[in-house]
Amino acid sequence: MTAENRVLLSRAQKWTLVVSCLSVALVVASMAALYTALPNIAVATGATQTQLTWVVDGYTLVLACLVLPAGALGDRYGRRAVLIVGLALFSLASAVPLLVSTPWWLIAARAAAGVGAAFMMPSTLSILTAGFPEQQRGRAVGIWAGVAGSGGLLGILGSGLLLAYWSWQSIFVGLT
Repeated sequence: MTAENRVLLSRAQKWTLVVSCLSVALVVASMAALYTALPNIAVATGATQTQLTWVVDGYTLVLACLVLPAGALGDRYGRRAVLIVGLALFSLASAVPLLVSTPWWLIAARAAAGVGAAFMMPSTLSILTAGFPEQQRGRAVGIWAGVAGSGGLLGILGSGLLLAYWSWQSIFVGLT
């Protein structure tokens, strides 16, 4: 790449890219981290296989169902505001398993975290596409996509490391 073609990011653009990437990595890592902890959760809570399935799928289902409407809310009320609401809801829902740990509370908390994730995910991408000029947009979206894909790996490795030393609830501390 020649010096003329290289485009430097401003401080605000770097900050926007970092926040967007960390937010989307958190959404994806949260899905992956739970898979690693399922055996520990089953033993500690006495959850049935059906309940464990809903602990995982409650998050994913709610996220998938609400990602488009949440994106529309971001367009209407402001992407940044929707991202902040999503982060707050996600954090609060991720803290619930630290206080109560029955299977039904876990299912409800994961579904609520899915609502927060649905608010976060489209906001991060639309903030990038709106906040970067055309010549920088492709690179920013490429970095975002790479970090999103890496989030699953980070979630699995991170939760495995946490579970080696602490209880299953430690993965939720990492998410809050």
